[in-house]
Amino acid sequence: LHGRGRYWTASVSLQGWTIADPYTPDTAEPFRRLPRILFRWDQPLAAGVVGGVRSEAVVFDHSERPGATRVDLHPYIAFPYERAAGFFRPEIGVRHTAYSLDSEYLQRFPGTSPSRTTPIMSLDTGLVFERPMTFFGQRMLQTLEPRLYYLNVPYRDQTDLPIFDTQELGFSWGQLFRNNRFAGGDRQSDANQATLAVSTRLFDEANGYERLSASLGQIRYFQDQKVQMPGVSRVDRAGSAWVGDMELMLDDRWSVGLSQQWDPEREVSHLSTLRSQYRWGQAGVLNFAYRFRRDGRTGNPDRVTLEHVDISTLMPLN
Repeated sequence: LHGRGRYWTASVSLQGWTIADPYTPDTAEPFRRLPRILFRWDQPLAAGVVGGVRSEAVVFDHSERPGATRVDLHPYIAFPYERAAGFFRPEIGVRHTAYSLDSEYLQRFPGTSPSRTTPIMSLDTGLVFERPMTFFGQRMLQTLEPRLYYLNVPYRDQTDLPIFDTQELGFSWGQLFRNNRFAGGDRQSDANQATLAVSTRLFDEANGYERLSASLGQIRYFQDQKVQMPGVSRVDRAGSAWVGDMELMLDDRWSVGLSQQWDPEREVSHLSTLRSQYRWGQAGVLNFAYRFRRDGRTGNPDRVTLEHVDISTLMPLN
């Protein structure tokens, strides 16, 4: 059930899971969320200030494991300054996560009401330069968009917090500008880091279509990444892998994309993706993609965890 207003969105959901693999034990089944409530409020205040809260309340239930209730609140204040030539978005907030655990957790954790409170400070800023140019005989408008994203999250010991629905996200272009490396409320990553990125785009002046976009970026770490999933040691690196992404519209029907992640310390590619799409008629689509990924967080950079090709098509019948 979803609802939304001018400044708010909310949802209530009931989620259960069934494992189809008969060789997987029932204990590996994900926790049911009965219910999960999400609420977000973002409202402009006086003098360009924006205030709001991002929140979640969820009851975890499992047939083989003890359950819990978790409340996650993230109130914040932002001061966005947006112009055609660039943007400046400072934000400061506090994330508080509290649990009510079943008594069975006393065997592993010191109490049934653990909590975590972490301030989160970020600054996202960028500029947009543009110039006219000619590309293969066509009049184009080119942009150059440098971007800086700084994130500071003090370290909080979270070893006393259980894991219910949290996983570390796969590294990608979007991860360069997130305030948390984890999906779910059980872990909030510590950070003192800055992302340096640059993008360029080409627009057809005749119709405004984006013909080319290319981006390159990297995170520079100023301290170890101490908060990890259970059994994973802290990460001490000067910088992340370089992330590159490109989209090219060959014409109004053909498009080609390429994504690449290059680790300068190990001198290997963590991720390579080649994708293409062809459209015909009113709704016909043919997609092709090749993906290759290494496990960049282990001591063996040559370990391949994913390599596949997929082809899909949509053919309208009537």
